[in-house]
Amino acid sequence: MKSLSKSSRWVVGAIVSTLAFGSAAMGQSSLYSNTPMAGGGTPRQSQFWIDPTGENDSDNDAISWAPFVLSDTSTVTRLRWWGDSLPDLGFYVSFYNQDPNTIASQPDIFAAGSQPIARWTITGPQVQNVGGMYLFTVELPTALTFEANTRYFVSVVARQNEWYAPWYWYQGMNTGSTFWWQHGAHMYFNIAGGRAFELWGSPVAPACPADISGPAGVPDGVVNVEDLNAMLSVWGTDVGVGAPEDIANGDGFIDVDDLNALLALWGCM
Repeated sequence: MKSLSKSSRWVVGAIVSTLAFGSAAMGQSSLYSNTPMAGGGTPRQSQFWIDPTGENDSDNDAISWAPFVLSDTSTVTRLRWWGDSLPDLGFYVSFYNQDPNTIASQPDIFAAGSQPIARWTITGPQVQNVGGMYLFTVELPTALTFEANTRYFVSVVARQNEWYAPWYWYQGMNTGSTFWWQHGAHMYFNIAGGRAFELWGSPVAPACPADISGPAGVPDGVVNVEDLNAMLSVWGTDVGVGAPEDIANGDGFIDVDDLNALLALWGCM
């Protein structure tokens, strides 16, 4: 199996000290939740030794990747996770696509040139001790949008200043799995038991359904007289279920129901 190079996988451009519950937190809701099992369940190591010389790795180094799927296309602005106490040097936080070359639950890390969707060094998460377990909260430095019904991965890796110091990411209550790498074993594993974390943000508003036409008959992102004319041009006809003019009730017939729906969305962008 392949061994992960710390220098090539974790080139972090800047240290981000994250302030929790800032203005970006307004209007957020929970998009994905896997709260921890009692006592942390079966925790999984996820940490790097940060050698001051930058020359050495530790056989104790490990990475956990946690898969997730959102039911709606959504913008994620906040990440929360449960684990051991705050490591001395903070965390690496990264998001990954699913590996497109396999149906197995596996992050896109193996192909030449593959990169995470985003990654940051987080030195100042908000920390709460909840029943002896530590809950970490960060507002993402950059909001990320994820497509509905698509598998992605989040990785949280503690940054330790001692080569032997482990950090454990706790297990969530939902069934699931963890993709895991351990330096000393020189292998990757897909292990039963998901990690405990939550994603917060907001669903992406769907495109305006009444935007059915525009210049040269191409939708232009606004509902106006061009869309009205397109509907009137097929007024009273059966255009078939799923036709763009059939915006009201999906019956395939263009009538007053569709007209009222269009007028209710007039000016929608």
